[in-house]
Amino acid sequence: MIVAGVDNGFTGAISFYNIKKNEMVVFDMFVNEIVINGKKRKEYNAEKIKDLFVEFNFFNDLKLVVLEKAQPFHAEGAISSFSTGKQYGLMIGLLTGLGIKYEIVQVKSWQKAFGIKGKLGDTKVQAEKIVNNKFSHIITRTKRGRLLDGRCDAVLMAEYASMLV
Repeated sequence: MIVAGVDNGFTGAISFYNIKKNEMVVFDMFVNEIVINGKKRKEYNAEKIKDLFVEFNFFNDLKLVVLEKAQPFHAEGAISSFSTGKQYGLMIGLLTGLGIKYEIVQVKSWQKAFGIKGKLGDTKVQAEKIVNNKFSHIITRTKRGRLLDGRCDAVLMAEYASMLV
């Protein structure tokens, strides 16, 4: 039985957790860089994301995907907010079109299941510690030391999904 977790951001990730084998794999979000009116923008690579979900659902083993609810930030501009909503809707459309069961969860819901609480930066570090303890093979930092919080969140959301099935 396989479950998955999706951190929606462009720096997010998708993780798959084989519950029976206790195996977790994580993929950085597939994005394309495009140029609109001379400005570089990012968008999901829908084809690659679809192929990934098809691969992990080959024998209908993908039982549940936990998708983090996308919300605009207070200081976020209109273009950024629209882009976030567009990508979030695309993810819901892909999962629906592939017939994969998903559940949309608030950030605080899955964090609470792991005892994560506090301010934003602190919650990211707490998530990293939990991932490092449970799945030490998952790389959670770049070579220069930047936290790959999208990976950490996706891994924990996949584990959270395993609690729901």
